[in-house]
Amino acid sequence: LDRKALPEPDTSQLQQAYVAPQSELEQRIAAIWAGVLKLEKVGLTDNFFELGGDSIISIQVVSRARQAGIHFTPKALFQHQTVQGLASVARLGQQAQQIDQGPMQGQALLLPVHQYFFDEAIPEQHHWNQALLLRPGQALKAPVLDQALQALLTHHDALRLRYTRQADGAWAAEYGAPTAAGEALWTRTLDDADALQALCDTAQRSLDLERGELLRAVLATLPDGSQRLLLAIHHLVVDGVSWRILLEDLQSAYTQLAAGQVVNLPPKTSSTQAWAQRLQAHAADLQGELAYWSSELAGASAELPCDNPQGSLQSVHGIEVQTHLDAVTTRQLLQQAPAAYRTQVNDLLLTALARVIARWTGRDEVLIQLEGHGREALFDTIDLTRTVGWFTSMFPVRLSPVDSLDGSIKRIKEQLRAVPDKGIGFGALRYLGDAQAREALAA
Repeated sequence: LDRKALPEPDTSQLQQAYVAPQSELEQRIAAIWAGVLKLEKVGLTDNFFELGGDSIISIQVVSRARQAGIHFTPKALFQHQTVQGLASVARLGQQAQQIDQGPMQGQALLLPVHQYFFDEAIPEQHHWNQALLLRPGQALKAPVLDQALQALLTHHDALRLRYTRQADGAWAAEYGAPTAAGEALWTRTLDDADALQALCDTAQRSLDLERGELLRAVLATLPDGSQRLLLAIHHLVVDGVSWRILLEDLQSAYTQLAAGQVVNLPPKTSSTQAWAQRLQAHAADLQGELAYWSSELAGASAELPCDNPQGSLQSVHGIEVQTHLDAVTTRQLLQQAPAAYRTQVNDLLLTALARVIARWTGRDEVLIQLEGHGREALFDTIDLTRTVGWFTSMFPVRLSPVDSLDGSIKRIKEQLRAVPDKGIGFGALRYLGDAQAREALAA
């Protein structure tokens, strides 16, 4: 279910009777929420998650607040879900912790998700990217755009990583220097609009892990004079949170350069290297979780009914089925039902999925792999709210629906809440733990 393809819900029906924020802090927090959630105004008692907020958007809120000198954690936003509640725990002033703003150099540790990637049998590892094709709202100037991209490559260290295979077959990462001007950006004028797809494919295939070419931008001018901007970035250094950071920074850098100003981006937050080092040390403290993950996996089956086990797995034989929810049902799913059951949208979607698969397989339990954004607030000295990289955590969860719908929602909600630290410990133990933990979870 692609939330971006759903109709925009009418949040006005979910907002409480409007109560104006009173203090300056309340007004500033409300303005930040309104800007991120794209609402005209936010009241003192409105609930962030009922207005359409989620865990990824909460990171964006924390980042914007810190830029404005207002400090609170994503965890605080989950605990205090109204402007009034959040204002009671937020702190004003400069952040005490100082993060090195210089360029990262030397070797970089691989995060669990990176090790998972290199363990997979992916034929074209260089070509495992995410991409956006944008239509600029105004004509872009290639030299200015190139400078803006260089500013991003300099500021966001992960975009300068290079990955190389060692003699023993393992992969290693190292920070490199920014690419030279003009290398990250291709400019093309097309005589035929149909040639755009081929150009985008060529650009995406041009990424190279070992050369450190992890970002490719293409500014294409079509026969009608309109422009398209392709941004292709290897998944090893970008995720859903990163895209929001990069798009905002690219627009900010371009606007400043176009006005003849020096690029001034918000300060860096903690590096992927700092996070990896802390997570590796933290894995030693997670031995108590090993019993939990082992019990989740013990005797569980992820097999699905199959008419022809020897059949081809090529995509050409697959079918894609799409559906969509109307505005009323979308509102019920994203806002009304979570409020009624005190759940999150994930709880409801996973309940539906578990009930369907349980009926199909004839089993009482369903084992699935979940993903999280992975930027959990585990360490007080680490701040990842503006850090570009691939932090995704992946972990198994065993779901046990019951006959009744409301009973299933309650049970699965409890099972999901029982996952420690939103599942981040599984990857830490699986890839960074001791030999016993790695062997147990690899099985």
